[in-house]
Amino acid sequence: MFFKIFFLALLSSQLYSINLLKEKYYIFSDEIKLSDIVLDLKTQDFILFKITKGRYSKRVNSKKLIILLKKYGYEDYKIDGNYVKFLKQSIINSNGIVDEIRKNYEVHYQNIVFKNIEVYSRGYIKSMPTNYSIKIQSKNYLKKDGILSIKDNKTNKQLFFDYHIDALVNVYVTKEKIKRKDELSHKNCTQKQIVLEKFRAFPIQTLPKHSLQIKHQIKKDTIITQRDIQKLRLVRRGSNINVTLRNKNINISFSATAIQNGVYGDIIKVKQSNSKVIKVKVTGFGVGEVY
Repeated sequence: MFFKIFFLALLSSQLYSINLLKEKYYIFSDEIKLSDIVLDLKTQDFILFKITKGRYSKRVNSKKLIILLKKYGYEDYKIDGNYVKFLKQSIINSNGIVDEIRKNYEVHYQNIVFKNIEVYSRGYIKSMPTNYSIKIQSKNYLKKDGILSIKDNKTNKQLFFDYHIDALVNVYVTKEKIKRKDELSHKNCTQKQIVLEKFRAFPIQTLPKHSLQIKHQIKKDTIITQRDIQKLRLVRRGSNINVTLRNKNINISFSATAIQNGVYGDIIKVKQSNSKVIKVKVTGFGVGEVY
């Protein structure tokens, strides 16, 4: 048993020591240096490759690159792909793009905290248009990395950029397993701040009281997204509903039978004891007001 645990611990430490090479690196000169890959150099810097004059990118065989890294004392690198691409970046003012990314993500995430936003052109450009519009596909807002395009409003020419966001967002996480149609509340979920990585759907940002229920069973410690919820049914068809009729300073209450399901704010039909059907606005669990 001891040897099994020791072996697993050793294997785990080896796995964590492996550095994964990126499929794409952004550089700012024609020289591809060791420091472009290894952030914390143990040795002096070396030139690994050079970008051909007149070109702005270079694709390097990953096996060849790993052999070079080992030559300079870095043996813990690997990559799944066959090639690594290096893209030369022009020195441009991307502040406008950064500001637009920030504004757009703030629309989708309440109280998002940005630590850093990086923008890289997908091709070499000498200058930015003076007047342009930005487009980000909606699915990109679910993750920290994405592609955006800018359109020169004068020439209609499009330029494409990669961007990376380092940010914290608020989400709701289940405290326990929640069954289908259960009400979502602070009793069974809690708000947490996490690093924005990648979501399968937009996480819910707020949790108003008596407003949401779960569409399907959810496990403990699950981030709750828009796919998991629907409006909470406060009134069910066939159930009794306590109805209030407000007339100036007089409130009259009576019981009726719901003919329809209803969520908060819905206008539904109910049947009184004399079989008369009236319209009622749902205001809470099993309660409503004459509409």
